[in-house]
Amino acid sequence: MYGRDRDGRPFCRACFVEDDTTALLAEVVIWIDSEVTAEAVIGALERAHQRPAGRRQIAAAVVERPELLSGEGASASIPGVLRFIEELRAAGATSVVAPPCPGCGRAKPLQSPLGAVRVCDSCAAKARASLCSRCGKQKPINHRDENGDAFCQPCWASDPRNREVCVGCGNRRRVYGRTAAGPVCLQCRPRPERECSLCGRTGRGTVSRATGKPQCDLCKGHWIVCPGCGDSSIVRGGTLKEPLCARCVNPDPDFWKRCRICSTTWQLTTAPCTRCSLDARLRKVFATDDGTTAPELDRLRERLVQADHPNYAIT
Repeated sequence: MYGRDRDGRPFCRACFVEDDTTALLAEVVIWIDSEVTAEAVIGALERAHQRPAGRRQIAAAVVERPELLSGEGASASIPGVLRFIEELRAAGATSVVAPPCPGCGRAKPLQSPLGAVRVCDSCAAKARASLCSRCGKQKPINHRDENGDAFCQPCWASDPRNREVCVGCGNRRRVYGRTAAGPVCLQCRPRPERECSLCGRTGRGTVSRATGKPQCDLCKGHWIVCPGCGDSSIVRGGTLKEPLCARCVNPDPDFWKRCRICSTTWQLTTAPCTRCSLDARLRKVFATDDGTTAPELDRLRERLVQADHPNYAIT
């Protein structure tokens, strides 16, 4: 069998005759968006799937349900339809709607099947959540031990069975690598030396997820007053002479995540930002046994939280 036609009937290579599904697909897309040409539709279809059989399946699905191009693509029977929608939008089809996640309603890649629809990874993880055997909270399960007990990611990371003695520092920590001498922790793991894009020094560091350039351990997390916008923030790019904050490195708000407490700090995770962490610590330190705080200490806390370098205040 070489393939199947639009009606699902099998055919061999000798008897194969190209059907009119592709032509019908171009008509459907042009009916939705008159600015798109048939050549653009065919090009988007070819980029959406490499194999002819896959392209025929995408075309048949869209011809049968044109509403998939109008915002209902999450319910497509095959994932190739979503790739086809992305390629059409990249080709200039402004009337073709990228489907939002049925779970959270956000415009995110829909890669995980959940029932009859496809959802984003976050909603899929929440749907597969279960009770953690250690903390008792409803969370996505990261691991199950030999007894079948479920663990969420933080609980399994802190579980004593998941830690070994590091041959570098001698502490019992989570294993981040293994060398010829034995397991090593996060701080002792071998890392290549790179030239830092901020200070120009060569040393151990990491590659920034914001810029894709290496940053040494000394520059990572360094607080600056951005010359571009004047805000006090962690350096995300530029150089030490002209450092840049997250907003000036990449002004696209969808690229960054926000602090889950203040929702204003542009950062790479949803963890509490430095100012919110400082505020929580000061509230705990300044509070009396009955939970109240003197007005003078409240004013001092507010001034400390708004310092240009809140990391210094934490220290």
